[in-house]
Amino acid sequence: MSVVNEILSRYAANDATKKFIKIYATDQTEIQGELIVEDKNFDGRVSDYLNDSRSFLPVLNAEIYVTGKLVAKHEFLCINKQFIAYVIEN
Repeated sequence: MSVVNEILSRYAANDATKKFIKIYATDQTEIQGELIVEDKNFDGRVSDYLNDSRSFLPVLNAEIYVTGKLVAKHEFLCINKQFIAYVIEN
């Protein structure tokens, strides 16, 4: 089972949804991917997830861009919230 499928199956019972987001890091790196938001705890809002007590943000199917150029793709990526400048939800 892939990492993505394992994570999705774990959250399936909790009525979680996926939100496509763009993360802009403090070093100008852009990360695009899917954030799993647990509706029961966060009302489906990305901002609640960003402001909770966890230090890392889990992102599925992540694409990393530096100066607009795709440099890496990862099935799963944990991003330290300290390095996030801002997030846009699509």
